[in-house]
Order: sequence, then C-alpha cells, then structure tokens
Amino acid sequence: DTAKGIMSLTPNARYAPKDIAANFDAYLDDDLIRAMVDDLAEAVSGNGYYTTVESIVAKDKLSEGRKSGGQKAKEVIDHFGQYFNLDLLLPNIMKLTIIAGFCPVETQLKSGDIEKCALKIVHPKTVKRIEVDPQTNEILFIEQEVGTQKERIDGKNLAWFTYGKPGNDVRGVSYVRGCIKLLNTLNSATQSVDDIFDRYLTPIGIWKSYRDWE
Repeated sequence: DTAKGIMSLTPNARYAPKDIAANFDAYLDDDLIRAMVDDLAEAVSGNGYYTTVESIVAKDKLSEGRKSGGQKAKEVIDHFGQYFNLDLLLPNIMKLTIIAGFCPVETQLKSGDIEKCALKIVHPKTVKRIEVDPQTNEILFIEQEVGTQKERIDGKNLAWFTYGKPGNDVRGVSYVRGCIKLLNTLNSATQSVDDIFDRYLTPIGIWKSYRDWE
C-alpha cells in the first residue's frame, strides 16, 4: 500500500464518439460544407506522398550492407503503397478524418507476402467505443457496430488518424462540427432578413368599393 507512489492506477479510459452521424449528414446535405471538406482533404493529401530512407555513406562492408538494406526497405514500402493504391486511399482517409475528427484504418501485415496484407478503412460512424490505456494513451481496442453486427478490433492492428487532436483525446476535433454551428447562425440571420423583406416590401393592399357611402 505504501509502495504505489503518488500516481494511483486507474482503469482504462473509455471514449464514446457522439454526433458523428450528424457531421456526415451535414457533409452530404450541404454543398458549402462538402466543398470546404473536399478542398481541405485535397490540400492535405491530393499531391500524393513520397518515401525516404536514411542516407548512409558506405565506409565498410557493414555500412554497405545497411545501405542496400535501406534501399530494399524503400522498394518494399513503395511497392506496398502502389499495391494498395495509397494515392487514392489517403485522400479518402483525410476526408473522413476531417468530418469525424478521427479515422481508424485496420491493418493486416504479413512479412514477405503482400497479397496476404490488407488495409481496411473503419468508417468513424460505426465506431461505438474506444478504449485507451490511461498511462500510455495507446489505443487498446475499438468496438465497431455495423447494423446488428458487432466487432472488436485490437489497437495493435489499427493505424489511427486524427484532426486537431486536443491533448490526449484520441477522437480529435471535427472540422464539420464548427461549420454546422456557423451555417445555422447564417441561415437564421438570412431567414430573419427574408421575413423583414416579406413584411415591409409586400405591396399594400388597396380595397375599392363601387358602392356609394353616405
């Protein structure tokens, strides 16, 4: 009891993503939001990607071997990116990340056999629970729900993308969420102006009578 230190062990931190469906509805329904998200995603990843390896000057046979090994590693990574078409996959990941604040990608990697590897985007809207180690902030697992099917995905098999991550919150910040509030304010102001125009610019009714009045 006296050897635990001043930091007590705490249970795993659990996050339950909320209102993500509303963000995707806004993206699909509003052209202005969709244009902003698409432009930002294109700016982030639209120009493709490149890979590099550390440059090693060969001074002996050991260094020479490392250099050739580094070059081989780059060739493997480049082949991996080409095989899974990362030029197309990354903009999609960025778009989901901007809308939801985060985007998990399930990975299955098999050494020496790229055909047995796999990359699968986990749609943020289907993520119902995220469990994180409070000491290391490492994602332990997530729970995905698609219809009536539920699946638990180990954090070791996830590549995790976030947008505007505040502190240790693995959910990031949705870019669309702020846009929704701004557009709601804009729509409300526009409606008020329309009501004013309708009230004061409508022609005044003139009633005429062909009857003599005494």
